[in-house]
Amino acid sequence: MTIPTDQPFPADKQRFYAKVEANADADGCWLWTARVGTDGFGQFWYQGRCVAAHRLAYQWANNDPDRSLIRVTQICGNRLCVNPIHLVAAPKQSESVGYNAVHSRVKALWGSANQYPCITCGQPAATWSYDGTDATERAGYDAHTYVGQRPMRFSLYPEFYAPKCISCHKRADLAALGRPYQGNRGMLRTAVIIERW
Repeated sequence: MTIPTDQPFPADKQRFYAKVEANADADGCWLWTARVGTDGFGQFWYQGRCVAAHRLAYQWANNDPDRSLIRVTQICGNRLCVNPIHLVAAPKQSESVGYNAVHSRVKALWGSANQYPCITCGQPAATWSYDGTDATERAGYDAHTYVGQRPMRFSLYPEFYAPKCISCHKRADLAALGRPYQGNRGMLRTAVIIERW
């Protein structure tokens, strides 16, 4: 998808897209280059008030006029991105049910994951891991997420979680991001140094 600069736009859309720098890659981020709020999201003056740039981009791309019903987040994790294919929405009433709340719900329902073996390797499990198969999955942040980090995918439903060891959980999370698992590189480096000594 590319920024639609060749189409006739109302003045607001022309002003908006003049403040966007598109990545050369069609699926890359479209970075907001104008005003940024204290929360790290782009801001745009629209219809007499300051609005979140990413939310407005989502509304225009999806012909969604009702701003009050949605919360929009970037799946790329870049708060300045306004590329509509990187934006997902959820009803505002579900805002209170986030990543941490769902994991607490799973633990309350089935107990601690360390009571079970890892479903991937059979070793003792340490965490509850989302299996990535929920068609209604969400993207959100946990309490330890820093600005610029990608949101984590999660499901609101406990049946999409399974016990996993830390190693298998990391492998699954990295595979979902399309990145290879590096294992414990520090231990490997230490072994090589000791072997050479």
